[in-house]
Amino acid sequence: MLVSCFAPQGSRRYLEVIAAGTGTLEDIAAIAASQDATAFNVEMSMQELSGYRDALREARGKTAADRLDAIIYGKFGKDRLRRLLGQLVHSCNGLDQLPESAPAEAAAILKAIEALNVQIAGLHDEILGFTN
Repeated sequence: MLVSCFAPQGSRRYLEVIAAGTGTLEDIAAIAASQDATAFNVEMSMQELSGYRDALREARGKTAADRLDAIIYGKFGKDRLRRLLGQLVHSCNGLDQLPESAPAEAAAILKAIEALNVQIAGLHDEILGFTN
């Protein structure tokens, strides 16, 4: 596996509840706690993956290396998704209930997570030489 991306037992389950319109500030607090708890490990993983870029480029070409960059830093990359989660948490600070925009934001983040998972699976298959 290239990257662990938002395991169901982590922030993702809270995003699903919020996206369904039944979320609470406790779900936001759980996302914040998960983000805090995983920040160091995620940063280390992203640095480690970035370190593989040159070896991947040599073994599989520039396109594969660029795909790895997108997985880490792209529009639907791990780094951006963590920032989107941080923005969601920040937008709820000091409120007594979730803003009306929270379900749509959570749903958009979930879609971005799925897009990232597709990218990860595609690069994984390319590295292993699988073809469709």
